[in-house]
Amino acid sequence: MEEWQQVKQKKTSFELRRKAQKESESLKKKGAAKLNEGILAAKNATSNVEGDLKTLEKLGKLRKSGVLTEKEFQEKKKKILARI
Repeated sequence: MEEWQQVKQKKTSFELRRKAQKESESLKKKGAAKLNEGILAAKNATSNVEGDLKTLEKLGKLRKSGVLTEKEFQEKKKKILARI
């Protein structure tokens, strides 16, 4: 009877180790996916800021050339700066 208990304990121990290993691998994959999401979000935020700054430059040129009024320029500028 003791032998049967030992076999059962070894089997249970093996199953628990295997389950823990699977969970560890799953967590690593999820962690890597989250890191990639964060990196992508940071890249997008940077590119959006750069795009917004270029838009501000264009708006400034349009204001200087008289296409936009000072009021229109300030309204657009305020919206863009709120996003940054």
